[in-house]
Amino acid sequence: MNDTAAALLTVRSDGRYRISLRNADGYENVNPAWYRIIALPDRMPSLRILSPGRDTDLTENMVVPFLVSATDDFGFSAMNLIHRKEPEGEERFNPIPVDTETTMMTQPFVWDLSNENLFPGDVVTYRIELYDNDTVSGPKRAVSRTYTVRFPSIEEIYEQIDDTQEQQVTDMEDLLQEQEESKKKIEALNRTLEQKARQEAEGIQTQELSWEQKKEIESVLAGQEQATDELLKAAEAVKATMEALEDHDSMSQELIDKMDQLRKLFQEIATPELLEAMRDLKQALQAIDDEQLKASMEAFEFEQEEFLKRLERSLSILKRIRTEQQLMAAVRQTQDLAARQDELRYATENTSDGREGMDLAEKQEQLGKDTGSLQRGLERLADEMEAFRDMPAESVRDASREMERQEMTGSMEQIASQLRLGRMQQAKEGQTEMSQALTSLGQQLQEIQDQLQEDRMREIAEGMRRAMHQLVDLSVGQEDLNERTRQPGGSVTRIDILSEDQQGLSDGASLVTNDLVSIARKTMFISPAIGRALGETLNSMDRAEGHLAEQERDSASEEQLAAMEALNETVLALQRAMRNMANSGSSSGMMDLIERLQGMARQQTGINDQMNQMMDESEGQMDLQTQAQVSRLAARQEALRKSLEQLRREQQVNQGQVLGRLEEIEKEMEDTVRELQQYQIDPALVERQQRILSRLLDASRSIRGQRREERRRAAPGEDLANRPSPGGLSEDLTRFERTLRDDVLGRIDEGAYPQEYEALIRAYFRALSHVPVVN
Repeated sequence: MNDTAAALLTVRSDGRYRISLRNADGYENVNPAWYRIIALPDRMPSLRILSPGRDTDLTENMVVPFLVSATDDFGFSAMNLIHRKEPEGEERFNPIPVDTETTMMTQPFVWDLSNENLFPGDVVTYRIELYDNDTVSGPKRAVSRTYTVRFPSIEEIYEQIDDTQEQQVTDMEDLLQEQEESKKKIEALNRTLEQKARQEAEGIQTQELSWEQKKEIESVLAGQEQATDELLKAAEAVKATMEALEDHDSMSQELIDKMDQLRKLFQEIATPELLEAMRDLKQALQAIDDEQLKASMEAFEFEQEEFLKRLERSLSILKRIRTEQQLMAAVRQTQDLAARQDELRYATENTSDGREGMDLAEKQEQLGKDTGSLQRGLERLADEMEAFRDMPAESVRDASREMERQEMTGSMEQIASQLRLGRMQQAKEGQTEMSQALTSLGQQLQEIQDQLQEDRMREIAEGMRRAMHQLVDLSVGQEDLNERTRQPGGSVTRIDILSEDQQGLSDGASLVTNDLVSIARKTMFISPAIGRALGETLNSMDRAEGHLAEQERDSASEEQLAAMEALNETVLALQRAMRNMANSGSSSGMMDLIERLQGMARQQTGINDQMNQMMDESEGQMDLQTQAQVSRLAARQEALRKSLEQLRREQQVNQGQVLGRLEEIEKEMEDTVRELQQYQIDPALVERQQRILSRLLDASRSIRGQRREERRRAAPGEDLANRPSPGGLSEDLTRFERTLRDDVLGRIDEGAYPQEYEALIRAYFRALSHVPVVN
């Protein structure tokens, strides 16, 4: 017996219902109950782009990561990304996965624009559309705001970075000037305190510091705190610049490393000793004890002077990094211009449409403007390099003059006119000449950049090596003077001679210190430990000279031994700095090679994906539009081949399997370009492109394996002193290290050093080069 019933009612508005029953005998239920029907409205879906949620620039990897938030009262059916290339591109859409079983979601996804054939300056607008699951009246749609994503040129990116660095230099110069003014105020206040102390020692009654003087000290402290905050902000600004370079130029790793070291320098300028001196001075201002205030002021003056020195050094390094960045920008811009000219040349070869010719003319004209901008930038860079004695200002100026001599901007304007008039053959010939000229210019600028780095490394290494020799001589001289100081007896005249000799050693140490300060303004490898050791050397020598003047031989001898120890520590610290510098040069060069190969692999992936998409869509048919796409692909592949060729030439010194693989990849690319130019598109071509990508990735992994193997070979047990060193300067560095070790250990055997230092020196060199200790 069936005792159930079912019915379906379409609800379009509020209402009520009741159920009437009648049995087989005709009886009905009496007064059935009414029930309410409430029609719930199907609300519009809600959509919001959480990230990026603003107009953005494309990074080097050509992808935009999204995070979308969506809600609906009943659920979703679809979500699409709608985009088009401005100003006249067709709208296209990319489906975005949605969870149809939920009413609320936060959906991440990545939009890849590598196959959109974007040129620098191109803009793509986009929005996201979301549909609910209304099957009665049809899905309702929610539309996000419309945003833009722009493909910036290398020139724009570096201009933004240069503007940021220019502002940093200005801010640091203002900060330096303020600190110099504060230093003068502190010196004046300290002179007042010293005069007050002398008068009190003579029994003359003095007054306490005035309210104005105390307020001036408080003002100086407030300025010092603000300076510390400004430096932390500067460190963050440098970090932001590093991130911008990492996003847009994977081949600038060496410059990024330098910026990271500069960021750390900014963070370390305000040392714990300075902060402690500031706290002590604040406390002393609240106390009544004049001696405490005087001591705190003297300590603060010393720390502030050291702060000023570190600030000057950081500013000098910042200016150098900015100049190097400008040179690197010129190299990258030239390479970018050459690649764009190659693409335009290939497009010109394969166009017959008048409208396409006008479009090519506009792009050629823009290329000419960008080339003119590069020439003016090189001239400005040469002017700025004049401020540095060791910068290749004249070489950069020669490159600018060569561009002017070849009239590159005018030639490109003429090519643009030929394209507008449909004179494709003449335009193509001019484009070929410009492509060759830009490639040559890029190589010239790259050589200038490489030579600058090599010359700087050599100059810094020679300066550090010279300083180490001088410090060793000073240590020997201090040792000899210490022996004469400890000899019993002697006249006042003899003491005076010892004092004069000590003064001579102190003067020599000051000269070496000044030389190292100059070197420190060019490199970040001069560590704070070197500065501290030199400071201890000079202080100990000054105290030794004072004790000799008072004929206190024992005290003078102790200070002389302390000076010797500080000198030896300085030599060892310099030695470590030179080794770090050599290793850093080698490591950054290897990392640069890896990153450039990875960048090429990403570009090849984009080419391969576009080729696969083209084969799927064309189904073997080759219309004019498809031929134009193939020509652009050929241009991209040829530009990539040239980049690989340039990389292979740069790596000629690294003979071996990797160089052979690069040659094989380049040959595969050359064959691919030839077949694309002949429109020979088939599965064999696709397979070759995939092989190119695979070999690029293999080459990158191979180099990483070499680096791991080098680290493994560098494990304890190897004689580091005789190990072949990396880079052009490493042979000199290692030879000096070996010579210095032999000299110092030899003098230990002769009994030249005090016994309390022998164990320390032997232990250091044993750890350094694993040479067994000989008792």
